Amino acid sequence: TPPPRLPRAAKAWIAFATDAPAMPLALFITMALKRGSIGDAAEVPISLYVAAAVLPAGVLVAFRTYRSVFRFITSGVLFRSALAVLASSVLLALFNSIVLRGAVSVNAIVIFTAFGLLHIVGSRALVREWLYLRRGQKERILIYGAGVAGAQLVGALRDNGHYVPVAFVDSDRTLKGRVIAGIRVHAPGDLPRLI
Repeated sequence: TPPPRLPRAAKAWIAFATDAPAMPLALFITMALKRGSIGDAAEVPISLYVAAAVLPAGVLVAFRTYRSVFRFITSGVLFRSALAVLASSVLLALFNSIVLRGAVSVNAIVIFTAFGLLHIVGSRALVREWLYLRRGQKERILIYGAGVAGAQLVGALRDNGHYVPVAFVDSDRTLKGRVIAGIRVHAPGDLPRLI
């Protein structure tokens, strides 16, 4: 029997509980690398670490990134997550500049942003792929029509997780051999060979 599924709210809290400590950890690692030691990283005002936890979490909530179901997370949600990290980094830079009078350099905030992007976007993409692969054997399908609707169908089928689009078939000779949405386009005459 498959393991029981967690409710959507529980998954959102798990993501939130992962992000909240990961962001100040990213700042701590940034400071340790930038300053050359863990001891020097520990001398950074604690309020900056608190802000590194609160600001990204708040902005991610404001950008509604925790509402997405991980297995159906789209590139649009990943993009919104990246924008949320960038926005929270700007707020952190303002906090550092105005409240802490530049306790850390702008370069450190930029490096923190890179680590934050790696965690937030990378973790979500990895969870989505893990959930996609965990579902087991997928049904391989061909799609007739390599236009805009066909490319959109590929995205929907990939997000669904039950099907793997393996080829496009299209009667437009100019499309033959091209790759659209990562899938090669074939002529209708190639159908017997593809099946």
